[in-house]
Amino acid sequence: MTYAQTINESDSKFIGPALAAPAEHASIVLAFAGDEVDLAVKAHPARLHAVQNFHSKDQPDATIYVVNGFPGTVSAPGDSTAPAAR
Repeated sequence: MTYAQTINESDSKFIGPALAAPAEHASIVLAFAGDEVDLAVKAHPARLHAVQNFHSKDQPDATIYVVNGFPGTVSAPGDSTAPAAR
């Protein structure tokens, strides 16, 4: 699989729309607890599924989300497995 595009905070043209609708702009989302992406996923969790959480001492937790239909995912449209806020 090739990743043709990434979106991050330095992409001023794309970051605003991506934060407003994460599942519409990315197939894979990496969020760190409390960052802008994490807040966007919590505000707009539709079609996003948490596939892995990472915990490390003295570092924010990280979560990888994938969008419905991403290879290897099986879910009903509109379902979300976004983890509950801690």
